[in-house]
Amino acid sequence: MHPEIEKLIDLALADGQITEKERNVILKKAAELGVDADEVEMVLDGKLHQLEANKPKQKEKVGNIKTCPACGETVKAMALVCYSCGHELNQGVKSELLNSMITKLGKLDASDTYYEENFANVVKSYAVPSSMYDIYDFGVYCANAIDSSANSWREDSSALEAKAKECLSKLRLSDSSDKIKKEALINEIENILKEKRSKISKNNSRDWILLSVLFVVVLAVYFIVKNYF
Repeated sequence: MHPEIEKLIDLALADGQITEKERNVILKKAAELGVDADEVEMVLDGKLHQLEANKPKQKEKVGNIKTCPACGETVKAMALVCYSCGHELNQGVKSELLNSMITKLGKLDASDTYYEENFANVVKSYAVPSSMYDIYDFGVYCANAIDSSANSWREDSSALEAKAKECLSKLRLSDSSDKIKKEALINEIENILKEKRSKISKNNSRDWILLSVLFVVVLAVYFIVKNYF
């Protein structure tokens, strides 16, 4: 390559990019010096590619976008998979928010009169995370934490159910190229909630049956005693 052409290319790429005007100037100079235009294009494209490859990967941005840790491509914050390289984002990584909430809930005194209220207030105070798998982890924890041995929806269980449903809403709105996987995550949380509701309803029905039987027995004894005496 002619030294003068190389110098022009280096000057044009000094800012990390090349404009159409700069490209035309280089090609025009190449024609004047008798340098093959295709050769100039190849050298120019090669240097541009090298500059892009050597750029440091950006750190994840806060807000609606982030960068893929595998290729550095900018993607939406809720994306499951990088659109550029297919890398799965945040899979298997526990949310700091979830760990923080679990720690705070673990410090509550279960014997406290206001335990259920305090538990519910802690759950309500935490916002749902923004990344797909963090939302899923948060929703699964809340759904599983509902006490299905109870015979009614207590204040703590209601707060957990509400938070799990909030996670479901956010999952449905999340951006994912793998629709099948996203549906599987949603279905898992929904199934846990249905199972919890079913168990609590059965417990409630069982208690009503026992109360009804007891009432009938007491009533029968009352009339027997009354008629006997």
